[in-house]
Amino acid sequence: MDNMSKIELKEILQSRYPNLALVMDHLLDIFIDLTGEKYQASENIGCGARPLSEDTAESRSENKKPSLEGRELSLRDLLNWCSRIAYNFDSSSPTTAMNIFQEALDCFTAMLSNQGSRQKMAKVIGSKLNISKKKVEFFCELFKPEILIGEEEVSVGRVHLMKKKTLALSVKRTKQTFAATRPSAVLIEQLAVCVVKGEPVLLVGETGTGKTSTVQYLAHITGHHLRVINMNQQSDTADLLGGYKPVDNKLIWLPLRESFEELFYQTFSRKKNQTFLGHIQTCYRQKRWHDLLKLMQHIHKSAINKEAKEGASGSPLKEKWEAFGLKLNHAHQQMKMTENALLFAFVEGTLAQAVKKGEWILLDEINLAAAETLECLSGLLEGSSGSLVLLDRGDTEPLVRHPDFRLFACMNPATDVGKRNLPPGIRNRFTELYVEELRNEGDLQILIMDYLRGLNVSKNTVQGIVK
Repeated sequence: MDNMSKIELKEILQSRYPNLALVMDHLLDIFIDLTGEKYQASENIGCGARPLSEDTAESRSENKKPSLEGRELSLRDLLNWCSRIAYNFDSSSPTTAMNIFQEALDCFTAMLSNQGSRQKMAKVIGSKLNISKKKVEFFCELFKPEILIGEEEVSVGRVHLMKKKTLALSVKRTKQTFAATRPSAVLIEQLAVCVVKGEPVLLVGETGTGKTSTVQYLAHITGHHLRVINMNQQSDTADLLGGYKPVDNKLIWLPLRESFEELFYQTFSRKKNQTFLGHIQTCYRQKRWHDLLKLMQHIHKSAINKEAKEGASGSPLKEKWEAFGLKLNHAHQQMKMTENALLFAFVEGTLAQAVKKGEWILLDEINLAAAETLECLSGLLEGSSGSLVLLDRGDTEPLVRHPDFRLFACMNPATDVGKRNLPPGIRNRFTELYVEELRNEGDLQILIMDYLRGLNVSKNTVQGIVK
């Protein structure tokens, strides 16, 4: 299929983002300039030839080398950019042009490894939005967003993230060392925007640049549970989604117990039932499955009656208890059938569990996994509502995706032996961010001071280490 013309692109964007009608032509001009001949040629068919500017052509030259950059700008990037701008768009605001510029930097230039190319593309975008070269250079070289951590909210530059409230409020979090250098603060802001918009993120950079630690720090300060999966050549779909395995009864009762406790806290008083909850834990720990089943069945019956008395016939809580009752009966049947036999059951993989529970997942070294293994991610990467279908378990419907679930991935650039790029069909579904190495002396000093804070190192010593 040929690339779409500017007129066709405009029709698509107008139908999806009607509130951007006033700036639609401006946005398309910027995108077409950045993509070079790709959409330029299709525009020329209906609109007459328009020569590509020297700066634009030069800035896109590096991006045409798949071995170095791995991907080109596509229609997905345009839609992603427009989606970000359309969120709280106000044409009368004096900061609108700057907001559009910042989103364009994240969507179109953040994946480039060469700083010169990033600046040239930024200048092209800035010139279209009437932003001065000095301001463009400031955002590319000096801008450092402020990170403020409050009791209920975390603010990173232009983004505000609510902290996740968990039941385990009494657990004290250990303080995590994180050096707020300019590149790391910019990366935190870029990640925070992706989290707010529900975009999957791909971090590309050399070993030791802080890809994994930055995601861990963001999860830490926002109160989210992050699971890290190290991918390799032997990684299989079953590792991510799950599969049938010989299991102990404990693995069958663990998800049931978690579901039971979650529903119990929503229905009954936690403080008044500490003794009962202690019995549940004791039965589980001592593998007294029949006693555990009786306790859960008793509470299930009480909860259904309680909801019925309160007149909430179609309440979500009653429906959850009814669904839990079906799971309980299924577990009871399994226990009867496998008392004297080896028990096989479908054990959900780490990714499937995270999708359901609303946890964050980081796929480290994602480009080492086989393309066939990564194909299972396609559905999950289709926007903020994408999910998974566990076909091996016999499911016909996708898993219910928790609104808090977020997907991150890390990889080294494919510039060395044994390293390879992600398949384009998977890669262009991510919002890609390049993580550069620290070169600025001031940033290196901040890094050393933060990590040697407990040793009371003098400034002269730090400067000596840097030099």
